[in-house]
Amino acid sequence: MEKDDGMRKSGGSEKSFGFPLNIKQMGNVDRELKIYIEDYAYTYLCRYAKTHGKTEKLAVLAGRYYRIDGQDTVVISGAIQGKYTVKENGNEIFTDETWKYVSEQMEKYFSDLSIVGWVRIQPEYGTFMMAKDEIFHKECFKNKWQVFFVIDPAEMQDCAYALNEGKTSMRRVKGYFIYYDKNESMQDYMIENSLSEPKGECVESDEAETDLSGKKAVYRLLGMTGRKSESNDKKEEYVPDRIDAAAKIRSVLKKKEEKKKERQDRSLAIGTVCAVLSAACIVMCFGIIKGQNRIRYLEEEMYTMKNSYTAMAERLENTAQQVFAVQNAEKNDYEEKTEEIKNEEKTEDKKYTVEEGDSLWYICRKFYGGENKIEEIKAFNQIEDENKLYVGQTIKLP
Repeated sequence: MEKDDGMRKSGGSEKSFGFPLNIKQMGNVDRELKIYIEDYAYTYLCRYAKTHGKTEKLAVLAGRYYRIDGQDTVVISGAIQGKYTVKENGNEIFTDETWKYVSEQMEKYFSDLSIVGWVRIQPEYGTFMMAKDEIFHKECFKNKWQVFFVIDPAEMQDCAYALNEGKTSMRRVKGYFIYYDKNESMQDYMIENSLSEPKGECVESDEAETDLSGKKAVYRLLGMTGRKSESNDKKEEYVPDRIDAAAKIRSVLKKKEEKKKERQDRSLAIGTVCAVLSAACIVMCFGIIKGQNRIRYLEEEMYTMKNSYTAMAERLENTAQQVFAVQNAEKNDYEEKTEEIKNEEKTEDKKYTVEEGDSLWYICRKFYGGENKIEEIKAFNQIEDENKLYVGQTIKLP
C-alpha cells in the first residue's frame, strides 16, 4: 500500500485551535514548527519504549495540523504501536500489515485525526537520525509539518526532526510542548492496548466480572482509580474515577531533569579537575624550562671558567719556559724559540671546528675572553648571520 493513501489529508489548517493553558516546554522554542503532544500520548510512547527490553520499535503519531499566524503547528493527541514490523539489514521497518493495522486503529480510535508523523525507539543509540530513516521520511511524509521522533529509553532522551524549508533534508526541531487534556480516544486505545500483563490480584473470581478483569488491571497499571457500579441487570461494572497520567509524566520528566543535572554536575567536576591539572602542568613546564635555562647558563659559565684557567696555566707555563730559555741560552736561541712558540700558538689557534651548541659569542669567550672579536671573526670567515653556525663547520680565528 502507498503510505500517502493511508495518511489522511489534514484539514486542521482550516479549524480553530485554542492553545492549551496547562503545558510544559521541552527544549527551546522552534521558530519554524511548533509541536504540541498530549500527555497521554507521550506517556504511552514512554512506556511502549521501555517494553520488551532493549528492542527496537516503531510507532505512528496521530493529530492535526494548523497554520497559526504564519507558523506551522502540529498537535499530536494519539500514538499507535507499530505492530507487525520486520527487521531488514538490522533496521526495523514498516510492512503492509503494519499500515493495515494503523489504518484500522485510526478508524477505530482516531477517525477525526490524521497521521502527522512516526516514531523510532532505539535503546542505547541516542537520538541521532540514521540515513535510512531520513530517506524513508522524505519518501512517505512529504509535508514540512510531519514529524519524526527518536526515543532512547535507556538514556531517557528524545528528539524531533522535520523537513527543512526546501524539503531537501531533515533538521532537528529545537523543542516541543507537552499539554494536558481530556483525551478519551487515547485513553481507550491505552486500555485496549495495555503494555503490561495484569497482576493476579486484579482478576476477580466472579464469572460475571471475568470480561472486565482485564480492563481493571489496565486501569490499575495506568494509574487509574475506580469504583464498582451496579447496573439494571445487577451486574457490576468497573468505572474509572480519574486518570493521573499527568502525575506520571511529571515524574518521568523530573527523573530526566535529575539525570541531566547529575550529568552536568559530573561534567563540571571533571572539567574543574582537568582545568586544575592543566594549570599544574603548565606551572611545572615553566619551572622545568626555567631550570633548564639556568643549568645551561651555569654550564656555559663553568666551561668558560675552565677554558680561562687552562689558558692561564698554559701562559704561565710558556712564560716560565721563556724565562728559563733566556737565562740559559744565547740570544739567537731565545729568538728562535720565541718565534717557534708564536708559530705554534698561531697554528693551534688558527682554526676551530664548530660543535653542537656553539655560537660566535661562546667561541669569542673561549678564545678571547670576551665578545669584542665577534665582528672580526664574521668578517674573517665571511659569515653574514652570526646565529647560523653548522656542526662540523671550520672557523678561522684571526
